[in-house]
Amino acid sequence: MNATEVFEAIRAFGEHEHLDLARGLDRIHGAACAVGHDARVGDLHAIREVLRWASDTLEPHIEWEETWLYPQIDSLTGTPWATRAARFDHGQIHGIAARLERDVGLAREGLTPPLVESLRADLFAYEAVIRTHIDREERLLLPVLEDAAATAGATAGDWMSR
Repeated sequence: MNATEVFEAIRAFGEHEHLDLARGLDRIHGAACAVGHDARVGDLHAIREVLRWASDTLEPHIEWEETWLYPQIDSLTGTPWATRAARFDHGQIHGIAARLERDVGLAREGLTPPLVESLRADLFAYEAVIRTHIDREERLLLPVLEDAAATAGATAGDWMSR
């Protein structure tokens, strides 16, 4: 991996995480807080928007991580264990999204108090898993790229400030 590829990985991750993912996480939190307090139609619309964001923004980001970023980190560290926990997070993220899809389908029959509780719990869990995943990447995985960049003669901070 050359320095340009390292810098590009860091830049791309930063753009995705800081812009699109942050807005989506706020949307998830808002939907979780609102579910059960709004009309059924408003609740379902907010949750569908979360799921649309997940499909349009989060999934391409996860795909990029799985197909490009994590293989680069695994190559730099010489082990697949470096990204194992982050890959596990992706499975958790997909599992919670599937539960949300299921619950939205059930809500067509009526938004019962137990279903409201399930939706709220799943939305908060979704937000927490994604936030934890991002934190894990920033604290544990991106430093691998930053170290590689430093070894190549520049720092990620220098490059990202351009």
